[in-house]
Amino acid sequence: MASTIGYWRRQSERAAALAPLAWLERRLEAERDQLPLWIPVGLGAGIAAWFALPTREGWIALLLIAL
Repeated sequence: MASTIGYWRRQSERAAALAPLAWLERRLEAERDQLPLWIPVGLGAGIAAWFALPTREGWIALLLIAL
C-alpha cells in the first residue's frame, strides 16, 4: 500500500514538473499560424550574431544558450 501511495505521489510530482512544458505546447499550437512571421526575426538575430560574435567560442556559447 505504501508503495502505491509513493507511486502516485511521484506521478503527481512528474505531472507538476511537466506542466510548464504543456503550457508552452498549448501556446505554440494556438499560435501555429503566426510562427512563419518569426522567420525574419530569426534571420535578423543570426545576422546580428554574425557581426557580434567573431570568435568560435562566442558561437559555441550562443548555440548552447539557444538550446
